[in-house]
Amino acid sequence: MLSDSVIPGEKPNYPYPTLIRAAILGSPRRALTLQGIYSALEDRFEWFRTHRNDKAWQNSIRHNLSLNKLFRRVAKPITEPGKGSYWTVDFAAGEGNKRERKRTKHSGREQHKPEGDAPSTSQ
Repeated sequence: MLSDSVIPGEKPNYPYPTLIRAAILGSPRRALTLQGIYSALEDRFEWFRTHRNDKAWQNSIRHNLSLNKLFRRVAKPITEPGKGSYWTVDFAAGEGNKRERKRTKHSGREQHKPEGDAPSTSQ
């Protein structure tokens, strides 16, 4: 699905969502655990094998899985051993749309209105 880097051992020139999607869709179940995604990338690309202990790319994978609407977390069946969930590709979510940020309202903060904006009480 994806071609190797032109220079052997060079980091693949694809965005992380593309690499993750290729790993998931290349699996027999079309679903992988986080560890399965790491392993699929290490198996496919030399760069990930040589940087196996580098936490930066693994953090980027986790970040992209949680931020991108394209990826959906699916609970593992109770009958399957191990921790974690499966990750799948949700084609209904669209291509590369990011999840909205959860914003909280700050209570205790009052908006200050300038005196000229106060409603008039005279008739």
